[in-house]
Amino acid sequence: MIVNKIGRGCAVSWLMFQLLGGAATAQEDTAQFSLIGTTDSDKTLGRHYTVYRYVDDKCTKPKRGNRVHREKYVNDVETFDTIDIPASEPFIFQVDYEEKRRDTERSCSASIGFTPEAGRRYRADYLVSGQVSRCRITLYDITEGEVELTPEIVPETMCTKRGATGNSNGVPTHAMIERF
Repeated sequence: MIVNKIGRGCAVSWLMFQLLGGAATAQEDTAQFSLIGTTDSDKTLGRHYTVYRYVDDKCTKPKRGNRVHREKYVNDVETFDTIDIPASEPFIFQVDYEEKRRDTERSCSASIGFTPEAGRRYRADYLVSGQVSRCRITLYDITEGEVELTPEIVPETMCTKRGATGNSNGVPTHAMIERF
């Protein structure tokens, strides 16, 4: 009886697989995304990146969580692993850069969004400059060479655990805060 049910379940799964066109390759419904973070900041602090994804520019989180990547104690130039992202729907992401030491903290966040095309490869360059006084993201299509893209979505404010805040896109969120 149990074997018969398992057999029917496998047959139904195989039939659905065939009706839906077999295995879809990742290239058919996804694009590839990579990120390179660069900072001119002094190496005296612990430097960290966190990349978040949002559904819209109002900081709505996707159902499966929104942290895409976290890298601690980074170098001047940090290359992140390439990931697959859904194609044909907006990909809105925010990069948070922070430096911490026992009595000092400084950070900067920037966010952009675009709609990737299936099978294409994209790279974002995140630049932190002026000793964390500004940050920006430049987006490229690197499928055939390197073509700079204009982001479709540029949120005015950054996202936090509580939603959108008054912190502007691309400016420091903390600047040399001394803890007492």
